[in-house]
Parts: sequence; C-alpha cells; structure tokens
Amino acid sequence: MDTAITGPIPTPSHRNKGIPIESIIKYADQGLTHSEIARMLGCDKSNITKRLQAIGYEGDSLKDFKAARADIFALGQHKIIKGITDSDIKSASLLQKATSVGILFDKEQQIRGKVGNATADSISALVELVDKVTKLASPPQTKIDDPIDVSPHPADQESE
Repeated sequence: MDTAITGPIPTPSHRNKGIPIESIIKYADQGLTHSEIARMLGCDKSNITKRLQAIGYEGDSLKDFKAARADIFALGQHKIIKGITDSDIKSASLLQKATSVGILFDKEQQIRGKVGNATADSISALVELVDKVTKLASPPQTKIDDPIDVSPHPADQESE
C-alpha cells in the first residue's frame, strides 16, 4: 500500500472541496483511518467523516456485504418467491406473466449452464407473444393515407 505523501502537507484550514468520493472510499477500503485519508487528500478529518456518513459507508459492513452478496440476494429472492400467492399470479397481466416466465426460464438456463442462445430465443419468443397480445387487444388503426368512406350508410338512405 503506497501511502507516501509528496509535497507540503496542507493544513486543515486549506479545505479541498473537490475531492471525489471515490478517492475517499478507495483509501477507506484500504484500511486507512479518516485522519490518514484527510492528510493524504489535504482536508480536515471531519470532512472525510461527514462525506462517508452522507453516503452510508460502513467499511467492514460493506466488505462483509460484498463477500456475502450472492447469499444475501438469494435470501431476498427466496423471501419474495415465498410471498407470491396464487392470487398474485392470477391477478398479474398477461405481459407480466410472459415477462416473468421468460426471465425465470433464462435464469434457470444460466444456472444449469445452458446459456448458449437461450437468451436470444427467449427474447424473440417474448417479443412475438407481446406483439400478438397487443394486436388482439387494440383496435385496428386507420392509416392517414387510407381513403375514408364518407358515402351515406344504406340505412340512412331508407329514411329519406
């Protein structure tokens, strides 16, 4: 870890307001204290502390989360799936159901190691299904260039 400081060390009264938060996080992730980071970046320790608190940075807690991210996400997915009822599925729109099936199929294929062309096939099938549903659900559209029949309706002519 290269923490050598070159040049004069700025005093705390010389505040560097343009310090990217990424730089602060990088040094914090390396295990440097707020005082060490402040000295390296030429600002006051309280500036470092306030900036990290503002984004909810928790050092070791973030490292622990990153290390266990897959398990944490799996737990979240499990809770969500357990919470889905038959009523939820029945009340979902056709588009929501088709989208869910496509995504779940794709993820299943990835987990099984069958990623090949499954994604493209799933997307193509989903797009085709959505197009069909959309055409069934919406009335035919008249194009601007189509001639419009303005002749009287035969029933209207009988009453004259």
